[in-house]
Amino acid sequence: GVVPFTIIFCFLGAFLARALTRMNAVTILFGLGASICGLGLTAFVYGNVIVPWALPALGFTTAGLICNFQVMMAAHRRAERLQRDLGPNLSPEKLRRLMRGDERLELEATERVVTVMFIDIVGFSRAAETQTPKEAFSSLKELISSLRQAVHEFGGDVDRTMGDGMLCVFGNDSSTTRHADQAVQCALKIQRENLQRILQAKSGQAVFPVRIGINTAGVYVGNLGDAERVDFTIIGNGVNFGQRLETACDRHMVMIGASTRDLLTTVEDEAKMIRKRSIRVKHSEELVEAYELDPFYASPQLLLDGDEAYRVFLGVARSDVRWPLPSREMIRVRTNLGDGTMINFSFDGFTIKLPFYYAKDVTMSARMEDDGDIAERLEQAGLSPLILEVRWARPAGDGYIHGCMIKNLNRDQRRLIVAILREAIHRVIASVQSA
Repeated sequence: GVVPFTIIFCFLGAFLARALTRMNAVTILFGLGASICGLGLTAFVYGNVIVPWALPALGFTTAGLICNFQVMMAAHRRAERLQRDLGPNLSPEKLRRLMRGDERLELEATERVVTVMFIDIVGFSRAAETQTPKEAFSSLKELISSLRQAVHEFGGDVDRTMGDGMLCVFGNDSSTTRHADQAVQCALKIQRENLQRILQAKSGQAVFPVRIGINTAGVYVGNLGDAERVDFTIIGNGVNFGQRLETACDRHMVMIGASTRDLLTTVEDEAKMIRKRSIRVKHSEELVEAYELDPFYASPQLLLDGDEAYRVFLGVARSDVRWPLPSREMIRVRTNLGDGTMINFSFDGFTIKLPFYYAKDVTMSARMEDDGDIAERLEQAGLSPLILEVRWARPAGDGYIHGCMIKNLNRDQRRLIVAILREAIHRVIASVQSA
């Protein structure tokens, strides 16, 4: 029975080597091989029974060691692939768990609810024009490294880096249901630390404001790579909407979707930090509800100082002349999104106060009127209605101030509308002085 026993024990050793963890397999294989020898000798000495033990024990141990070596080499190759393909995007602890096999890597595409976060580094292209390529690359690398570290700190993964932006995922491993809170807390920390970095920058040092958009939705998570490369990514409408939230966000702010807002459980001073905004979504005529988080609601002066430091770095100065109105109620603005009042104007657009909070890229149809003949003169000149696009907005008392750019007039038409408005201002000033 030597040959059958040897074959059986070879298969048994191979099976155990693959079933056991590679750290314990060698010890167990040698221990069981020695036990086979001991049982064979014991049966002969005390029972006068001759059973084959030498070749079965040798086959068991050898087959087991060979299979264990193959398992170890496969694990080493797997670890190298994970380190190469996923190392920069996962937290060190999560990568170690995957490499040890403590956490399973799901390669098949699956649908799950996650929170996606888009981070955009504002003005990198313009900043790169003021620096050498080496300086620009070094500045960008340092900032992205800081952003990646913050994402990992709050349990998120970096799905991919896109030049001067990042797509991050929270809740990808299904280990927590608080991924919305994690993403928001991470975003607030990023904005606060980045503004401090801007304010503490030395003269000539690159400074980059950041915009962040966050959305919670069901997405497909899967590996788009092949046998040679692991390339996990996420796709779905929720991802697209997250990017739209980032685009509509202002510098130093965080814009979140309604689904993320509903899942938040830990936000400091919600009434002051969170403000509802309406954003424009591609291929949709209706405005969509979103929420702006202001990390600096308690210290608004920091925002002004940060913007000033950014303009100084870029060497940007306001080039257009703006004419303030003597009275906030002098010119009323009637729009399809609500009625407001004009604060000032220039050749490029208007600053108007509206009762609702609209995000960048929102367009509106507007007509202006006063107690005089402005509305009639604008109609006669073919300058009404105007198509305005929101470029920035901020809270102001009982309303919201919006900086709007004129979209449907050429330069000559803009000069004409400025002339009509300035004449109206002069008439008001003259009447006040005569009175």
